[in-house]
Amino acid sequence: MTKSPTLPWRSYVLFASLVAIAVYGMLFWATFGSQMLGTVGDPPQSIEYGEDLRAFLGAGELAAQREGRSIYDQADPTYAELGASKFVYPPWFAIAMIPLSKVPFSVAFPLWSLFGVAAAWFALARARTPDVKRVMGMTLLTLSGMFALYFGQTTYFMVAVLMLATMSLARADGTLGAVGLAFLAFKPHLLFGFAVWWALEIRSRWRWLAITGAVTATLAAVSALWLPGSWPAFFSAVSDPSSLVDPAREVTLISVVQLLGATGITLAVGITAAVGLVLSLLFVGMRRWADQVEVVASLSIVASLLLAPHGLMYDWLLLLPAGALLVRARAVSPETLGLIGAVLGAAVAAGDTATAWQLESFGRALHLAPLILGGVFAWLVTKAHIDIRSTEVPASHP
Repeated sequence: MTKSPTLPWRSYVLFASLVAIAVYGMLFWATFGSQMLGTVGDPPQSIEYGEDLRAFLGAGELAAQREGRSIYDQADPTYAELGASKFVYPPWFAIAMIPLSKVPFSVAFPLWSLFGVAAAWFALARARTPDVKRVMGMTLLTLSGMFALYFGQTTYFMVAVLMLATMSLARADGTLGAVGLAFLAFKPHLLFGFAVWWALEIRSRWRWLAITGAVTATLAAVSALWLPGSWPAFFSAVSDPSSLVDPAREVTLISVVQLLGATGITLAVGITAAVGLVLSLLFVGMRRWADQVEVVASLSIVASLLLAPHGLMYDWLLLLPAGALLVRARAVSPETLGLIGAVLGAAVAAGDTATAWQLESFGRALHLAPLILGGVFAWLVTKAHIDIRSTEVPASHP
């Protein structure tokens, strides 16, 4: 009688992670589907899903009327009628939403969702991401991928723009990449790693920084002219404590420190230590991978997610372009990256439940998902080269 071959440890980890993702995914989609079917024909304010998209529609409607200050007044009847969440994006984003605001929510929501997923799919395919169909399929089962759709968030579009922009940066010019990052500045906290990277390599990256700054300044100027009074209202809105999200819903290293119950000097020391560690690792990674723009861009994305003062689980979709960049640069094999992605997806799903249980039981919690991402980040930085077994990734870029 012969013994069956022993499966390697990574097979067990991959299997367990995929099971966790699938279980959470099916439960979520069953709930989401029943909500959509049960609310057909209902007024928007009575529908739970799509709150963020309804905020974008309301902002676009107010921007069309040039109501700059009202855009950041959640009590405005426009938002009340839509049942929208609070709008805290820059004024120029509201202007960009004017065309969409002409479309009823019942039509805008499926269109927004489908075009977002299609855009992300296209960008990843353009990057020649291996098994892109499987990647997108699993993404739609993760809490990050599902919550982005459920709330009507911008994240899938961000994935597309960030993927195409970073591929442009890897080329000789990089102008389109710098412009693309400027258009993503409606969530500047998720680009923090790029600012650090370009500042530390200012001699070689000054042109990108200048282009991004010029485009951002132009967007700000145009929106200030079209929407008088909007920028003071915007800064007032983002500084309002009510705009902050419960740390239990955040997925960053800062939320890790907060959920452990740190306050005062302990909180400050904890956050400073986390920021210092991530920035130090990013600096080392920049030196180690100095000639590979795609790898440094990927590290910058991960560093941004770890250090963001405000980062929710749907923001973790930006790990899709980060991973695709690593594979394009042949820094990580597709097999290894698939394992990492599955573990992170399971960590977000199980970590959400575990954090809620810990808070209810002990009043504080150890938030595992950001710590696991931090470990992956440190591992990437310390690897000068990772053996590539797959030959599916082309050596030349399109």
